[in-house]
Amino acid sequence: MCEKKPPVASWEIMQAMKAAIGASGMQNIFSVGQTQIGRYCRNPEFTADSERNPFDRIRLLLRQADEAGASEAVRAALDFIMEPLGLRVAFVEDAEPDQPTTIEEMLSDYKNVGLAHKAMKEEKAHPNVVRPIVDEAKQDLEQTYTSYKRDWEAGKVQR
Repeated sequence: MCEKKPPVASWEIMQAMKAAIGASGMQNIFSVGQTQIGRYCRNPEFTADSERNPFDRIRLLLRQADEAGASEAVRAALDFIMEPLGLRVAFVEDAEPDQPTTIEEMLSDYKNVGLAHKAMKEEKAHPNVVRPIVDEAKQDLEQTYTSYKRDWEAGKVQR
């Protein structure tokens, strides 16, 4: 039995989207002709007439921007793209603690929580300004969790 697999390569993603919204829908979005849409949807390993599609270009842009130190802008771009779907970017690995002990991790959590509260209550900042501060506070909590989990696994937590 051959089951349909989800698209994984950028050209497969383009093919799936072309199937969903049609070539004319993609033409309207990208302001290119049908031939160009076809190039975006071809496997570059087997087709000489393929071209780097918008996903490949965006991925390259984000990687180079991240390498240049614009990590916050990269994350903001990804959150912007995902927002219509009700999604946001999240780290997939445990956050590496930046304090030597779990107690120090716990204490460091308060700084960004306080900054987030200040931005909301005193500064009445735009939600898009507050979001990165809240995300940083979440990251601090994730670091604390990782430190605690390591202590627990090492038997350092009194049970």
